[in-house]
Amino acid sequence: MAEKTEIWISKGYEFFSLFVEKGLIIEQLAKEVGKSKSSFYHHFADLEIFLEKLLQYHLSKSNIIAEKERKSFLYEFLVELIQVNQRCLG
Repeated sequence: MAEKTEIWISKGYEFFSLFVEKGLIIEQLAKEVGKSKSSFYHHFADLEIFLEKLLQYHLSKSNIIAEKERKSFLYEFLVELIQVNQRCLG
């Protein structure tokens, strides 16, 4: 995430998690990040593009969590258990 847009994305993600899309009011978001509304439009052009960036951010966070879980002991145990069951059944 570009450093200049990071604060917008981070705060927008927080707002979205608390208030859903209705909570993404650019004026309030700008006030929270200490920037002007024109700064928002400079980086994102419109709310739709901002929502796309929020989704990309969410997906990247989800992928990180999924990768960590994939590497966990529980995941490895479940894979082994499935393989044992498949051998027993097949």
